[in-house]
Amino acid sequence: MPLPTIDTYTFPLTLPSSGAEILVRPYLVKEEKILLMAQETNNYAAQAEAVASVIRNCTFGKLEPKVAPFFDIEYVLLQLRSKSVGEIATPIYECHNKVANIAEGGDIECKNHTPIRINLSEVKVSDIPAELGTIVISPKYTLKLRYPTIFTVNEMFLAAVNGQSPKQSSVIDALADIFDELVDSETSTVYKFADYTEQERIDFMGSLAPSCYDKMLEFLGAMPTVKTTVEYTCSKCGFHHTINLSGLVDFLAWR
Repeated sequence: MPLPTIDTYTFPLTLPSSGAEILVRPYLVKEEKILLMAQETNNYAAQAEAVASVIRNCTFGKLEPKVAPFFDIEYVLLQLRSKSVGEIATPIYECHNKVANIAEGGDIECKNHTPIRINLSEVKVSDIPAELGTIVISPKYTLKLRYPTIFTVNEMFLAAVNGQSPKQSSVIDALADIFDELVDSETSTVYKFADYTEQERIDFMGSLAPSCYDKMLEFLGAMPTVKTTVEYTCSKCGFHHTINLSGLVDFLAWR
């Protein structure tokens, strides 16, 4: 006889960006394997695709990573990890406190490694503004922005890894993805960038003044993210640490 299919439970989750509530389920062993295999490749594009696939599965298609703000994906992935593996994550923190080294007559870093406990179920997305960013292009046109997706962030991360500056062409092209609407105040016409091709969005980016691009970078620099503060005392040197954790890597990576 065939083996039975194991049922899994669902739980409600509120999306930080919109306040909408969706039903999600924990990820399964096969999905954790997808995440681990992608992580082992050091292929950032594959990692983004793996996260997107798991998010779609576990939210029953209610959250589309190609559209959702990156910080929604961060938050949902942490909550899925909380329900699937356990609420407590224990990344390793290295103590950088300077201690006296009598033998060498100077100060050295403690470098003691301590696992710190983070309750992932209590992590929130901080500093979400009431309104998204806008850029006044001219007295006639106002550009409304939207937060980047995991795929846009991946493109920008790859550019950084490859040593590209924020103003190199590939980064500029990637940022065309954060355009939401262009509003003509004289005619009240609203141009929705979702109705245009990627190349049309890139061409529009090329028509903007450099000052507009700088404002986009400011918008991204203030993007909300998963964030919390953890305190601990080093067992070796006794120094009391206050650690500000921000972004997925801080919560789940070994430091």
